[in-house]
Amino acid sequence: MMLKSFKILCVIFLVIFKTSNCLEAQILDPEIYPNNETKVRKNSIYGELFGSGFFLSLNYERELYRDEKVKFNFRIGTGTAILVNAVPLAGVNLLFGKNSNNFELGFNGIRTYAISIMGGDGNYVLANPVLGYRYVSDKGLIFRASFTPFFQLYDPDDWVTDELFVPFAGISLGYSF
Repeated sequence: MMLKSFKILCVIFLVIFKTSNCLEAQILDPEIYPNNETKVRKNSIYGELFGSGFFLSLNYERELYRDEKVKFNFRIGTGTAILVNAVPLAGVNLLFGKNSNNFELGFNGIRTYAISIMGGDGNYVLANPVLGYRYVSDKGLIFRASFTPFFQLYDPDDWVTDELFVPFAGISLGYSF
């Protein structure tokens, strides 16, 4: 089952990467960057401690839209946690701000595949809103700090009797290119 999820994530990644003009030269909008002073970085890779991928995750983002104050990104990644084998996630982020400092607002969908010693099979579908801060340096260094709570959407075994809400937060480091 984990291999199937990995294949799905790879297909999604390839479709987004190929359809978003990634092979064209990046041209700067003279209204947004009048002196051509900043390189447009449409791809990002970062590791996240805690946050959306539970304990540790690796993520890829592709910028799909940009104007002077707003950016729209698509995100895929995979994470892991204690007693959880794989945590594939996909989501969207809106970034508000100019230059390096941005307010981040996003939403992820997460499917967990857990070891069954805790009862039930631990396979859940979770919603994961993101509210945070993102810094991207001129050289491409990324730092993120986010509030990332989890909401249970689907529990096939009805193992969790109450609605699941887990407040959570995370930090990320990575590179934008």
